[in-house]
Amino acid sequence: MSYACPEADCSRRFKRREHLSRHRLNHQPRKIHQCHVCHKDFVRLDLLQRHTRRHDRGMAYRKSGGYTTSGRRDGNRGASPETSVGGLRGQPEITGDAPLCDQLENPEILVDTIEQTSANGLQPMIGESRPSERSDVEYLTFFDGSNDATGLTENLDWLFGIGSWDPSASLDGLNILAPTTELPVWSPTSTTSQGSVLAVGNTHLVPREKVLSALMTLPADVLSSSFFDATSLEWFMQSYWQNYNPHFSLLHRPTFSVQDAPPLLLVALLTLGATLSPDKDHYRVAEKIHESLRWLIFTSPGFQAPAPLWVVQALLVIQSYEKMFSTRKLHEMSHIFHYSVITLMRRGSCYSPDREDDGEISSVEKGWHRWVERELSYRAAYFAFVMDAQHSSIFGHSAALSLTDIHLPLPCADALWEAPTASIWNRERARAPLTPSFLPALGALLARQPVPHTYSPFARFVLLHGLLCLTRHMITRDQTASYLADQQQQQQQASSETERAAGGGAPRSSGTTPEQDSWKDRLDRAIDTWSFSLLSREPSLCLEAARPLQRIAHVSIHVSLVDFHVLAGAPNLATGDRSPRDSVQFARAYKRIDKWAYDHNAKRALSHCLLLIQETMFTRTRYQAAEDNIILKPWVLYNTTLVLWAYGAIREGTDEPVAQGQQWTAEEYLAHMLNGLMGEGDLVQPKGSNRTTGLVVAVRNALEGCRWELLEEAKETLSRLPEQTSILLSMGSRSTAAESHS
Repeated sequence: MSYACPEADCSRRFKRREHLSRHRLNHQPRKIHQCHVCHKDFVRLDLLQRHTRRHDRGMAYRKSGGYTTSGRRDGNRGASPETSVGGLRGQPEITGDAPLCDQLENPEILVDTIEQTSANGLQPMIGESRPSERSDVEYLTFFDGSNDATGLTENLDWLFGIGSWDPSASLDGLNILAPTTELPVWSPTSTTSQGSVLAVGNTHLVPREKVLSALMTLPADVLSSSFFDATSLEWFMQSYWQNYNPHFSLLHRPTFSVQDAPPLLLVALLTLGATLSPDKDHYRVAEKIHESLRWLIFTSPGFQAPAPLWVVQALLVIQSYEKMFSTRKLHEMSHIFHYSVITLMRRGSCYSPDREDDGEISSVEKGWHRWVERELSYRAAYFAFVMDAQHSSIFGHSAALSLTDIHLPLPCADALWEAPTASIWNRERARAPLTPSFLPALGALLARQPVPHTYSPFARFVLLHGLLCLTRHMITRDQTASYLADQQQQQQQASSETERAAGGGAPRSSGTTPEQDSWKDRLDRAIDTWSFSLLSREPSLCLEAARPLQRIAHVSIHVSLVDFHVLAGAPNLATGDRSPRDSVQFARAYKRIDKWAYDHNAKRALSHCLLLIQETMFTRTRYQAAEDNIILKPWVLYNTTLVLWAYGAIREGTDEPVAQGQQWTAEEYLAHMLNGLMGEGDLVQPKGSNRTTGLVVAVRNALEGCRWELLEEAKETLSRLPEQTSILLSMGSRSTAAESHS
């Protein structure tokens, strides 16, 4: 199948829809971006950014007669494959011999760029030097510079238009470092001057003095804490490697050295590792450090745009710590700075420091380090995307990224990533499968194609968050359409007496359109298909972290978790305020949840909430959130409990004791509800759905002792649910009276 350009005077055809979308910018550019140095124009921001970085480096384009850094308005406009559109406001300037549209779709492809096939399906031209032979500093961008709603819509059309999906499309991503000739393979016994360093992993002997020096502006009582004892620092570092890096794989353990790492990055890692320390004083010191840590990074000599990779990594670790482990104040600050970090990442980053050639290091060694740095940049981008998708879904924060920002290959296979030496990496690289690109792999999921077992756990984790991100976009779109429809209906009712409803209560309805049901059903099935990714014979903390998220992903398709917070009287995640029962926000949240509780899809969300609680609470050991190294599981457990409570309270009212005068235990409630939901038909209503008191008590006890302030607030919210049930009953009475009156 091919896609033809609809312009009358254009005969171009493309194998992929997104290539056609890119090509159409030639005919209908959404925005013109101008270089501030030579004043050339570009129809894509990423091309301008790439062009500007070449100015910064002062490098001429190969085979192009390009130019060096120049501030002249009439700068040398030599032939450049970098998509010059000099005269879009007048006569278009054609540079070189190639047609303009060819130049637009065939910019110079550096080794580091992720688009490795041109729009017309031909192999792009690459500079003469091979990837392993380049000695100059190379630059990357984390995300696609364009964040345009039109582009997102076109990509969503492509994602959902999968009637003729080509499975091979998911393998369009290139082997990023595949040279034109095979590199030599080292024997397992080969060594280098750095071999011993690489083999150890270097998590010992954290440079204490370097860490203290980086924090010298902190109060003396903080710096004298046992937090900075050598044994404590070592414990924190080991805790990070064991409990957190396997979760999001931000650092490359075989080549990471605590001796060489920037001290402020080390501090961020150490504070994250300290979250599981049994010493409460260590947690207190970590909190004190984080009151200044972000500012110390912002004011460090290494902070600039484009930022070095360590700055981005440190800021992302800070985001994770402050969002998920700290005080409400830091949680809110982290949300505010999240957008700044994303903006910084959009500017790109320099990942490869200048290195002197070392005759003792082979080309394989160089290739390995360069590949590691590139893969680290991808993983930093994906970690930012994961947090963005997670937090927009479970905290209700506004998303900073969309699917169209991600034009990267998925994280590589673990065998390649965890290779301890260059020689082993080289052998694994030769037999590793091609790494697919993110969007085609996500499209395959929507076409109900299971994720191949060769995908790494982190790649599977990323794809789940792609589905979360897509869900959030579709819900936002529907909410906007629903709001506009309500406004139109109100105007029509105000202008015409004949459209006013006659008396008599109407039966409840879901209010969803067939189109809404269609995308929700498709995403439900895609998440079910993704769940096969959890089948792995190898233990994986990353996949364990994905289990609760997979459950809540199903729930978030049908309801907003923030609405349940409002009904439960929980503090607002952005302000800390509680919504009064007579507020507009409370009334709207009640209306949406009440509609959902009587909707045909409520049974699906309830099932996943019950299964998540079963998988979390009913294991061989008593679940305690304070001991859990899976960051989001306690929060997801709390949210699913609110979903079950609200459903039962709205459908059946107050939890009354059974005849013997006892409340149901969590076990009794769970068994009863799971059995009841096995009935046929979506509208089967299991009796006893309001008997949640025992469950709420069990979950509240499981949250006991958590240091994260938001979980402390969650525990208090669970304690207030009986009084909130009375409020919901009064809301229901008013709603029924209003219907009767109408």
